[in-house]
Amino acid sequence: MERSSAVSVVGPGGIGKSRLVRAWIQATEAPVWFVSLADVARTEDVLQAVASVVGVSLSGARTDDAAASTIARGLSRSRGRVLVLDTAELAAPFLVSVADRWRQATPLLL
Repeated sequence: MERSSAVSVVGPGGIGKSRLVRAWIQATEAPVWFVSLADVARTEDVLQAVASVVGVSLSGARTDDAAASTIARGLSRSRGRVLVLDTAELAAPFLVSVADRWRQATPLLL
């Protein structure tokens, strides 16, 4: 993972993807932001879940794009933090549109 800024852990449900990532989190020295998207259904909920963990407010963001940009700015101040989006497949259509922007703002998107 040291050579890539984005890593996807894929496979059928129940095989231990989240467990594997949690084990990696325990073993790494990098600070990690862990966002579970398991109970997230809407784009607004994805944005709020990530913003909450990253520590930014979306109160002034009037559009999804503005909210994603606010999160990117928060990520860029992360000082080496890794962003883990667990169960991201549930929010995949939206995440595809913002993943590149967020990946550029943080050293590792998992």
